Amino acid sequence: MRIFLGELNKNLYNKTIWFLLLSFLALSVFLFTQDAHSVTKLDTDLIASYSDMPVDEAIHLASNQRKVNDLLMALQNFRSIYEDVKLIEEAFKDYAISFYGDDVDITELLQMQDEVDMDRLATENAQLYYLISQLEYMESYHEFILSMDKRTENMLKSSLFNKEKSFALRNILKTQSDFEQMKTIKISIGNDVGVVTLSKFVYADILLIAFVFVLCYYIFSIEREQGLFKILKSTVNGRLPVILSKISILLLLTIVGFSVIYGSVIFMTNRLLGFGDLSRYIQSISNFRDCSIVLTVGEYLLYFLLIKLMVILLVALILALFFQLSKSSALIYLLMLGFTCVEYLFYILIHPASVLNLLKFINILSFFDTYGMFRIYNNVNLFGFPYGRVFLSLYL
Repeated sequence: MRIFLGELNKNLYNKTIWFLLLSFLALSVFLFTQDAHSVTKLDTDLIASYSDMPVDEAIHLASNQRKVNDLLMALQNFRSIYEDVKLIEEAFKDYAISFYGDDVDITELLQMQDEVDMDRLATENAQLYYLISQLEYMESYHEFILSMDKRTENMLKSSLFNKEKSFALRNILKTQSDFEQMKTIKISIGNDVGVVTLSKFVYADILLIAFVFVLCYYIFSIEREQGLFKILKSTVNGRLPVILSKISILLLLTIVGFSVIYGSVIFMTNRLLGFGDLSRYIQSISNFRDCSIVLTVGEYLLYFLLIKLMVILLVALILALFFQLSKSSALIYLLMLGFTCVEYLFYILIHPASVLNLLKFINILSFFDTYGMFRIYNNVNLFGFPYGRVFLSLYL
């Protein structure tokens, strides 16, 4: 315990570590803010006004409103081009017929032309575009799920897939079984951008890896470079208690770093974009159409953070091993480079359906792609039997 407290005290008062963590915190907030400003957040009132409607009725109403907004903006553009009223009306009528057909009544729109707020209409149309996209996805989702049975039937007719006890056959049957439970879930519209933007934000992982590397350097390399490890070898208990204490400190500080960086990202997501209704199913978000696990948005976020934490702790242990095995900085860098290259080649070169896909998905880079883990449906070939990628990533 004395050794642990000594190591803890030594690293807690290391100003470089805390300065670096604060710098990474500021950088992650800055980078996430840039991402957040590039996406469109659905207005809460707009979601509420359409959420209780039947999907087809909501699509019809939203499409009509978007059409009206578009025509009003077009009318204002013609007014800025022409001064003659008749020319404005003729150009506007031609535009309306060209894009929306002969049944468009422009009389009422011409009466509204002096009340148009172009900025408001442009913002509302952008909102309606994303709303209609969500509604159309909702309309198609259950058709997609119901089509699974037909696709399974068609694939089993092929001799390539119906060989008894083959991975292909087992994979097809497992896929059908996994998506069977999706037939009963109810999806709904909502604010998607917070969840998706957070899930895609890779800079937090990059900053955490850099932070863990610096931690390993200060925890393991400094004493070796100063020749203190030779002294530790000659003590009664030798190096083991010291190494265990150092690894414990490394994991503890890694958790602190994770909490600071991902805590800031979660805070900024909630502040700038919001997460929407955490109780709706994650399949309500079109990016997660192929997710075969019944999860709410809130549950997905918990799994997302848990997996991210487990992966960065795994990286910390791997780096600690490299620092312990290597007596020189050059060898540490070579080991890191070699390990990264092998993992990267496995990840990009092995096809998801390959018999070697275990090497692709049980892989550090695959673990970091937590978003893809839930978004893309994949089964891993383990001795000829298909296992879900998420399941294996959590339990292997």
